[in-house]
Amino acid sequence: MKRLVTAGLLVLVAFLTGTPAFAQDNEEWKKLNDEASLLFQQGKYERGVEVAKKALEIAEKTKGPDDPDVAASLGRLAMLYEAQGQNAQAEPLFERLLALEEKAHGPDHPDVALILTVLGRLYYGQGQYAKAEPDFKRSLAIYEKARGPEHPDVATSLTDLALLYYAQGQYAQAEPLFKRALAIREKALGPDHPGVAASLNNLAEVWHAEGQDARAEPLLKRALAIYEKALGPEHLDVAASLMNLAELCYAQSQYAQAEPLYKRALAIREKAFGPDHPDVAASLNDLAELYHAQSQNAQAEPLYKRALAIREKVLGADHPGVAQSLNNLGELYDAEGQYAQAEPLLKRALAIYEKALGPDHPNVAMSLQNLAALYRKTDRVQEAEALERRATGNRLIFKAKINGQPVKLVLDTGADTATLTNGAAARLGLKVIAPPADAPPVPPGKVLASLTEKFTLALGQIKPYETTFAVVAIPSYVNPDFDGVIPWCQWKNSVVQIDFDHVHLQITDALPPDLGGWNKWNLKADSDFLIFECANGAEAVTIGIDTGDQDGVGLSAKRWKEWRAAHATPAATMDAKLTPGSGLVISEVLRAKTITLGGITLPDVPVTVLAQQAELAFHGCDAVLGVFALTRLQLIIDGKNGVLYTRPIEKSSAEYDYNRLGALFVPKDPEKSDELIAHVPISSPAWDAGIRDGDILLRVGDVDVTKWRTDPRVRASQFWTRPAGTELTLTLLRGDKTYETKVVLAEPVPCE
Repeated sequence: MKRLVTAGLLVLVAFLTGTPAFAQDNEEWKKLNDEASLLFQQGKYERGVEVAKKALEIAEKTKGPDDPDVAASLGRLAMLYEAQGQNAQAEPLFERLLALEEKAHGPDHPDVALILTVLGRLYYGQGQYAKAEPDFKRSLAIYEKARGPEHPDVATSLTDLALLYYAQGQYAQAEPLFKRALAIREKALGPDHPGVAASLNNLAEVWHAEGQDARAEPLLKRALAIYEKALGPEHLDVAASLMNLAELCYAQSQYAQAEPLYKRALAIREKAFGPDHPDVAASLNDLAELYHAQSQNAQAEPLYKRALAIREKVLGADHPGVAQSLNNLGELYDAEGQYAQAEPLLKRALAIYEKALGPDHPNVAMSLQNLAALYRKTDRVQEAEALERRATGNRLIFKAKINGQPVKLVLDTGADTATLTNGAAARLGLKVIAPPADAPPVPPGKVLASLTEKFTLALGQIKPYETTFAVVAIPSYVNPDFDGVIPWCQWKNSVVQIDFDHVHLQITDALPPDLGGWNKWNLKADSDFLIFECANGAEAVTIGIDTGDQDGVGLSAKRWKEWRAAHATPAATMDAKLTPGSGLVISEVLRAKTITLGGITLPDVPVTVLAQQAELAFHGCDAVLGVFALTRLQLIIDGKNGVLYTRPIEKSSAEYDYNRLGALFVPKDPEKSDELIAHVPISSPAWDAGIRDGDILLRVGDVDVTKWRTDPRVRASQFWTRPAGTELTLTLLRGDKTYETKVVLAEPVPCE
């Protein structure tokens, strides 16, 4: 199921469509206001924007910037932008509207709560959950104080907050809020009110997500019955309820039961909205999915095509909804072996998702995997592997379960403790036990962590067992694509085969029969980390392997000093890492044509100095190999016998995403400061463009990068890894003066 209901989504529409009595003397504004409202309801958003802009212009000209007519016009224009997915245009209008309402009524007025709700929903729709949560909480507090704890508006705010937790998989936090909202509505509105149906639907969705379909189904059926009785059999809320019940049937492979529900919902929406509305497209898409799941592709294809046409026409060519339709149609052609038709659709879907949602969004990873699967089917293995590396972040991921709920755990040979992120622990509903106040200090490089309560872990072929994990706090502006890490010590008695060039991991009980051509090294037996001794006769070095680090070769401080002195090229670039023990670490990075470490030679890898925390963890190591360095080697680890086998990969397809700007822009303190401050190596492209240490980055092209903390689509580093030769226009602040410069990205020159 996909449709959760707020039972208050259109409240702002009602708030904005009422024409104040004092506006009666302005017939032109009233006419435009009513027309814009009608266009919104009809889904004619582009025309609605034109009309709403005129209404706003008239209101500002005739009434002044703080008049209620201006507020109404601002809200209406913002909602029209939001309906088209143009959130960058909508957000400042809603924020201005909030300021007007706070000025007019004070910070604790219900109208302020209403705008906070709408802003929270805007952020929620963009996946900016950390920014949405305080708005929803403040709105709830205002309503509870102004209306009392059992008012329907409180139920709506509870629902918004619960939806936010649900979207993050935090079902344990969402369920009691949904239950409280249901209780309020049943008491205040009666058991047969549509608001009660909305709450029943939402609670059913949580139970469905937790695999409790037997509990969810009667709630959905009751919700549908309430809607039909209260609103009539052809109401749009009936259509939404039909869709939810259909999707429950679909999830249980009850396709025959789902089909008439989908069809009836589609008919209701077509009658209410006409043939070209986004909700009609959503119904067409879901019905097509049903047919596709049954390999009835002849029925699915025209529905996918029609949904795509509607979304392109109404939402615009770059809307995520268009990407969904492109992906689904591409997947259908892929399933039929029509790869030439599928590829451009999947590529376009990927491009839209990256632009609209940012490179780290789950939909981007899904799109990368779909395109990679097509490349494998057409024998384009190297292209497929490159996409798979992007999709997984070159991580070795276990699909595990904690208390029956799916989680993604990364094999991290640079960790000595099994760990969950704080977000994952919250989503799983695990109780987290903070360390005692009198806990002794931890050694340098370590972090005093909280612990989860005991839970059941199912990991690979291992029999499920009870355990606890440490919990690490991840800053709200970091969006990890995994839930936690499994340390090397978990597999110390297994045989582990790793090939990062082909994104391959295999855990077995026995070595492969033929190890000819492999080099054999001894593992360090007394370490919880993966460390081996590597010699070539003239030199013996101790090397660590860190599959939790995405980079190349990290050298100990002593060895880095020696190696850097022998490679006195100024052609360096910069990198930054945020680690729990060391905070933000900025380091110089060189591109090595080759680097030899004992008996191992690695071609074309980035080389840097180890962060203090890594050097403490891998105590006594001369070097640590990160994931990219491991794309140059195949590994077989025989933990039981204390042996590591390596074999060079002759022609690796992996290419490192260097910072081709050279400079870094990072906050002085990531927890307190938003200013992105320049660190510029001499002779880098940034230096040549006139950028200097201390300059503050404001924009890259037309992208406002000052919102990096709250907008997941803004990640400055994504610009610097674009291909060499790319020209970027940067707007910066130096002192009190803003300046603009053009910079051409360049590939770091390999040092000999």
